Amino acid sequence: SNIIPILKLDMTGSVPMAISIAIREFQSTDDDLLRVMFTFVCRCCSDLSPLPAIKEELIPNFFRYCWNRRTVLDKRTARSLVECTIEVAKIHGRPDALAKLIPHLKDDAESLRNAASETIKGILGAEESGNIPEKLEDSLVDGLMFCFNALSSQDSLIVI
Repeated sequence: SNIIPILKLDMTGSVPMAISIAIREFQSTDDDLLRVMFTFVCRCCSDLSPLPAIKEELIPNFFRYCWNRRTVLDKRTARSLVECTIEVAKIHGRPDALAKLIPHLKDDAESLRNAASETIKGILGAEESGNIPEKLEDSLVDGLMFCFNALSSQDSLIVI
């Protein structure tokens, strides 16, 4: 399989190939594979964060393909997605991650809203979560208010 080589990144020369494989696999419908890809993203962010390809290609595609309704239907996959996104935010900037999560607070799917709010809670609860631009803060409050007003089950109390 193509997954094994990307988990053994020893040389930076193999990073572009690994990123292209990862982007392709982000689109998979296999939850187990997605959880492996989340591990890969966390590893790349912590070990290879200075490389521009990580911030310019991997992270945007991670948010583009992984943050969707289908991914958060499985609780284990949703949990892995939340943890991975919090790690990505710590390394590559909390404001950028928050800006990508805010639209999901207003989604029709409750599971996606819950995952986004839980992730935002984890990002803001971490140390050094200051330095959030005022406009982003206003959007965040607006999104959380929408999310709170759309609560429909007891499981949704994560927002509070």
